[in-house]
Amino acid sequence: MLQSVWAILSQIVGLATIGGLSGQLPVENGLSSELLQKEAPLAFSDELRLVQLSPGSKPQWMTDKQKFEAKAQGIDFVDITDAPHLGSLYKKPASPTRPPTPARPSSAHLTSYFTRYYNSDTGKESSEWLYSKILAYTDELASEEQASMINVNLVDHAFKQHSIVSGVRHRLALENKWRPDRSICASSSAPSDPITVMGAHLDSINRTDPYGRAPGAGDDGSGTVTLLETYRGLLAAGYVPVSPLEFHFYAGEEGGLLGSSAIVNDYEKAHKVFVACCSST
Repeated sequence: MLQSVWAILSQIVGLATIGGLSGQLPVENGLSSELLQKEAPLAFSDELRLVQLSPGSKPQWMTDKQKFEAKAQGIDFVDITDAPHLGSLYKKPASPTRPPTPARPSSAHLTSYFTRYYNSDTGKESSEWLYSKILAYTDELASEEQASMINVNLVDHAFKQHSIVSGVRHRLALENKWRPDRSICASSSAPSDPITVMGAHLDSINRTDPYGRAPGAGDDGSGTVTLLETYRGLLAAGYVPVSPLEFHFYAGEEGGLLGSSAIVNDYEKAHKVFVACCSST
């Protein structure tokens, strides 16, 4: 049972490293540490506390002084005096399953383009590939209910690369008239509905030569793939938002936020309201 306590706490407060401490702290009358042989500046309680020094170890009764000595020696512990049965309901999975990792091939493909510079042919191709990937995830994973709420748009700009906006309406929107021509992404039931936006920029650039090689794994290929896989994960989980949710993949960020500025400008003209935004740059 106590092992389950450590399993839970290690996930919450990062106590996993305690498992490597195999030694037990000697519990004796009096303190053996030189640090604590000196007169203590504070008065410790003589009350005994039930303490577990490592996962699976037998709990020990210790005073506050002895707990302090453990800390001084770099030993962490869990005081279970007031919660001796904590974790008794926790059942460790017999065979933990790991989710598939399609992020790796997506990242490999995205960074395989010579450059994703927003005014290059390969920059345009990369945005079209990403658009097709989003559509494929939608067709493959979206439930009937989700599919009726999703609208994926390829957004044109004055430069070659496209931005992409994938909007997911909320349940209440199904009762309203759907007008895909209302704006760039008609993902909300009314222009005033607050929208939660998650975004990343899909372009990359070689800072010394705009048309030079720029695979852009870290800037911002990782953010783009993370956002793509977040979209995939929500579809696979059957998630349906309670308010409009949009995934924005912006073109032309390296040119001065060109794609995102154009989209936000259109949203402002349509009086769309953002309740929250999260963007990877």
